[in-house]
Amino acid sequence: MKAFVFVNDNGAAFSRYKKNEIPAQFVYGVSKLEKMGFEVMVGRGNLLNDLISFWKFKPDLFFMPFIKRKTMLFYILARFFLFKTKFAGWMHLDVFAPPVSRLKKVIHSLLLPFLKCYVRKIDAIFFLSEKSRDEIKASRGLHSHQCHFIPWGGDATFYAPFINGLHNENIISTGRENRDLPSVMSSVKNSDVTIDIYTSDLNLPESYANVNGDIRINKGRCAYTDLLEKVSASKSMIIPIKTDKINYCVGLSSLIEAIALGVPVIATYNPYWYVDIEKEKCGIYIKDNSLIEWTRALEKLNRDPELVAQMSKNALKTFVEKCDFVRTEEMLAMHIDNILKKK
Repeated sequence: MKAFVFVNDNGAAFSRYKKNEIPAQFVYGVSKLEKMGFEVMVGRGNLLNDLISFWKFKPDLFFMPFIKRKTMLFYILARFFLFKTKFAGWMHLDVFAPPVSRLKKVIHSLLLPFLKCYVRKIDAIFFLSEKSRDEIKASRGLHSHQCHFIPWGGDATFYAPFINGLHNENIISTGRENRDLPSVMSSVKNSDVTIDIYTSDLNLPESYANVNGDIRINKGRCAYTDLLEKVSASKSMIIPIKTDKINYCVGLSSLIEAIALGVPVIATYNPYWYVDIEKEKCGIYIKDNSLIEWTRALEKLNRDPELVAQMSKNALKTFVEKCDFVRTEEMLAMHIDNILKKK
């Protein structure tokens, strides 16, 4: 059996995974394809060259860590040459939603009928949350048999060496996607909270005036393993999300990292997450990113080490029970086996 993996980059994530620089969840199941015995070919991110490689390889499975509009070309190629290739992949965002730029909007509108036809022909579509699956399936007329929610977890083996259970006085923020960091900054002006922010947002100031506390902003890339050491040592992870951008699982990777390391979480409420941090008693939700809510939550964990310790234990328990990537891989393998059995 052969599997061709579509990538939107140059295969860098897969290369880093093979070097053990990042955990398995960031290749979204390619790790499991190898364990299932597939001969795996990973694309290089060059559309024309990848189409040629796909045609020569004639795979049994075309796997997409991210379903993109351009993958429609691989489907057309497979059907034109009568390949029996099955198509499967992860839908992180609604691919039917129009792009931002005017030119891309025009192209999108012209291709939309063909895109709809293609997506409805994909054999298995995996969603990061039940809410995403149900909304996109209902609004876009997808079939129930092709749409599957798979809890996207973390690679326990990768994270295990970084768990130390000892928390310093710092609170940490990581992640770069649709973060509402100004809300957090405003909430700690008159507190003694220390926050380390790791971001690629170059518009943030290098430092922030804080009467009693301390905010340290670290811009640019940081080695993933170095970042994990900093997260593991922190008393809490904060995930402030722009409320107008909560229409998908934004912030989920930061959440998984935190609970994998036993770090309590303070986060803007995201109904698309499959883990409820308050129900699992490993974190605190912020409903509307108000100054009062953020201040109250930050001070609560800052002044209560016993609560931090208990939430830390609950986070590790939640990870084992609900977020281990082994479960993700098992569910993925089951669905892939099912579609390959169909003629």
